[in-house]
Amino acid sequence: MAKKKTAPVLRAQSEDPTPETPETPVITKSYSVRDDWKDKGVVNYVAFKSVDGEVQDLTVNGEPAGGGGDLSIARVVITNNRTGEIDINLAEIIEGGFIGTYINGPIHLAASETSNHKIPLYQGSNRTLFMGTAAVTGSISFAEGLLTVSGDGTITVS
Repeated sequence: MAKKKTAPVLRAQSEDPTPETPETPVITKSYSVRDDWKDKGVVNYVAFKSVDGEVQDLTVNGEPAGGGGDLSIARVVITNNRTGEIDINLAEIIEGGFIGTYINGPIHLAASETSNHKIPLYQGSNRTLFMGTAAVTGSISFAEGLLTVSGDGTITVS
């Protein structure tokens, strides 16, 4: 009988304050996940670090993920001006709490809710299809149903 697969747990390995200048400390956190697939005989080791909230150096089994593409974060404020709930199929970085730091999605907003989100960008952008009407600012575009986040900005859904 095959053993039951359990979800990988993301753990911070270290939290090293490294001062950039005596007045401005830089906080670096390192994370790793062991992704164990016993039924397939595969184990993946995923690691990355976060420097002052910016995700860097994502590796899988010691190799740069995605051929060495860059991973960064956009800070996005989303407002739902609709009378009902919405889901936007963007992943976001969740920090703190019982589980620690992890990536989750889609983003869910209640009616008339405004919230802040950290959106991971791979090679400079994160895209999703969105059926509806949205006004965007900053480094976000929305055209013909394609919502593209390439940096900080706002999304207002109406």
